[in-house]
Amino acid sequence: MSLRAILSSSTLAVDPGSKVSAEVEVANTGEIVEDFRFEVVGPAAAWATVEPAEVALFPGDSGKAKVIFAPPRHPTTRAAELPFGVKVTPVNEPGASVVEEGRLTVTRFVEVSAEVMPEATRGKFHGKLGVVVDSLSNVPTVVALRGQDATGRLGVRAKPASATIGPGEAALFKVKVKPHHKIIRGTAQSHRYKLVAEPEGGDPVKKDATHMQRSVLPRGSLPIAGLAIVALVVLMLLRPQPASTAVTSTPSLAASASSTSSTSKSLGAASTSSTAASHAASTSSTAASHVASSSTTAAPGTSSTTSAPGSTTTSAPGSTTTTAPSSSTTTTTVPAPNLPAPFGQTLEVVEPAGSSGQASYTVPSGETLQVGELLFENLQPDAGAVRVELQPPASSGGSKPPLQDLFFTSLSNLGFQTLSFSQQPVSVPSGWGLVVGLSCSKASSGSCDAGAFVSGQLTAASTSPKSRQSKR
Repeated sequence: MSLRAILSSSTLAVDPGSKVSAEVEVANTGEIVEDFRFEVVGPAAAWATVEPAEVALFPGDSGKAKVIFAPPRHPTTRAAELPFGVKVTPVNEPGASVVEEGRLTVTRFVEVSAEVMPEATRGKFHGKLGVVVDSLSNVPTVVALRGQDATGRLGVRAKPASATIGPGEAALFKVKVKPHHKIIRGTAQSHRYKLVAEPEGGDPVKKDATHMQRSVLPRGSLPIAGLAIVALVVLMLLRPQPASTAVTSTPSLAASASSTSSTSKSLGAASTSSTAASHAASTSSTAASHVASSSTTAAPGTSSTTSAPGSTTTSAPGSTTTTAPSSSTTTTTVPAPNLPAPFGQTLEVVEPAGSSGQASYTVPSGETLQVGELLFENLQPDAGAVRVELQPPASSGGSKPPLQDLFFTSLSNLGFQTLSFSQQPVSVPSGWGLVVGLSCSKASSGSCDAGAFVSGQLTAASTSPKSRQSKR
């Protein structure tokens, strides 16, 4: 044998993504000048290099080479203890090679990445999304997912709460976001929060997300509801009452007689008082039994007032009798007011890139739509245009007249936007259509998605409806 080789260290440890090295010393024990080549063999050979790869030595001389191990930081670089060997071969005597053996320990590392799909959700009561967690570790890793809301206004729940993910594998977490308080009526509110993926033994990964909370009732619905309640109360108050028959007694003629008696005393005619009282009782009985009679008779020397229709009154001489007029009831029926009905409709258009489409609503016959507000939504970074137009009814020939522009904007600038006509509602007559058009030039997720929530009132159409349009 013409060589001797020694490895400086037979036990090495390395972190994936870093380097470790050892020296191998070779001596020429032969009698001629010899070239020696170095080669690493074993499972770790793919990560090893030798510098220099070959040395030339005179007889009796020695030289060194450095063996470097550099495993990559990748899930395929599994944590393990691997044997290796450094083979030294003389060029002139290939059969006289020597192998120095060692062991290389690859340490474990934990690393994950996360992706939120979609990053923004919307809803009146809750939102749903998915979180994909990829394991970049070289060992199986337990990962927990939780929500982090600094305001405390949201509840975030992940299912499952944790999962074991193998090296190079991924897990899907389904997340439900629910605001603690509802918005009954008003402007939509944006909640920003974080989703945190926490691997055991590794650094947590935080991702931003947004939930747009809508109001339960559209704007303008409470005044309409209040108006409906007031109208209902008015209708109940004005509702026709069933007719009733009442018998009204003639005022006490005895009291009149008493008054007449007092007057007679002052004149010195006491006997007339007794006669008046007797005739008063008789007159009361006669008035009750002759209700259907229409004549009135007064005794000579008496003063009589006009009696109620259908009654007969007879007064005693020197007495004054007053008969109450009969009352009559007149019923007037008030027609119920034509109250507006609240209206809410979502017009959503989904189109792939390079195409256009529209969604429309046609006002029913005999009604007029008063548009008070348009709420637009687009959470994706798409490119295109959104247009809101009014479509007159089709002509007698079947062709549709041209659309009338009401609103136009870029899809990328849409986001959450409210277009209010509260000061001057847009009136859409009977048979006309409200059209939301979408032109998609670039879609981030395969298709563009734009929607508009229409809020307003439906009323009975007048004889000659007029349309008030507002361009924004």
